[in-house]
Order: sequence, then C-alpha cells, then structure tokens
Amino acid sequence: MSDAAFNFIMTEVDNFSFEQCVLLLSRLSQVFTKKQTETQSVQKKSMYGVWKNEPFYMSPDFDEPLDDFAEYM
Repeated sequence: MSDAAFNFIMTEVDNFSFEQCVLLLSRLSQVFTKKQTETQSVQKKSMYGVWKNEPFYMSPDFDEPLDDFAEYM
C-alpha cells in the first residue's frame, strides 16, 4: 500500500463516528480471528521417514573412488 493510499484511509477513519469505528473494529477483529484460526488448523505433515519402506537401487560400485578425484587422493 502506498503512503498516499494509507494517508487517505487514515483521513477517512478520522472522520468516522463512534458507531462506525465500533463496526470497523468489529469487522477487523473477525477478519484477523478467521485468519488466525485458518493458519492454526493447517498443519504441515512431517516429511521424516517418507521413503523408509521404498525400494531403491544403488550401484555396486557406489563406494568406489571416482577417477576424477584420483589426483586428490
């Protein structure tokens, strides 16, 4: 939000009556409460162990030294 837009909104809010302020605060409370409950209800499932029982292939020479690194060994 730009500064001009924020200043415009604040000017409008300054001109609100008491009842309008109460309605605005009530609505904001509903919006923030809804967002808070939405974020709390969504839980991420742990990814640890998801491949535990999956078969995989590893070549027999996996642990053999690579020719590209022979000069470093």
